Amino acid sequence: MDEPMAPYSRFVVDGFDADALLGVVRDTRFEQRLLAAGHFRACLQRLVFPEFSLDSGAYTLPIFASGSFGQGLVALAMAVSCEQPMWANGRWIPAGQVMVFAEDSELNVRPSPGGWQWAVLLIPREVLQREAVARIGRELRLPRSGWCSRPAAPAEAYGLRYGVFKALDAAASWTGVVTSEQVAAQSALLLGRSSMR
Repeated sequence: MDEPMAPYSRFVVDGFDADALLGVVRDTRFEQRLLAAGHFRACLQRLVFPEFSLDSGAYTLPIFASGSFGQGLVALAMAVSCEQPMWANGRWIPAGQVMVFAEDSELNVRPSPGGWQWAVLLIPREVLQREAVARIGRELRLPRSGWCSRPAAPAEAYGLRYGVFKALDAAASWTGVVTSEQVAAQSALLLGRSSMR
């Protein structure tokens, strides 16, 4: 029999609140500062699986965020949607391009004006490499320190963004007891999209 699980959470910040936004990525602290006037609203979502987690936030106004990802986990980060490329660690990164951060790496990010949705997948290095070997027959070239990004083919970028949207939409519709099969399906979808790079 399946055990009850509650892997999905959703939280709305209505009006800018730096303290409420500190822990938007699981087990991390990101200091955030508002960069534009107007009414700020953020919708934050989290999916927690046995081997990894996915955090996503949709912001109505641009912010500057600075922080470090946790020890022991590789971070795959991206702008799921943004009107213009976002600035991250001194580079301009378009929507759909994945940034790979080694364990305990820093990120300083600032989106362009307009709506912005980001996503961060935190996963142990060995789990990501295991999935890559199973799916594409080889390990991924992951940084041992610092971070890297490579331009993604349009189809790959779209596929990963679609996978994030689909996983979050499916989780948001879960009601009552969530079965292990539902969780496994979403886990496989995200791992599949993340390891095909």
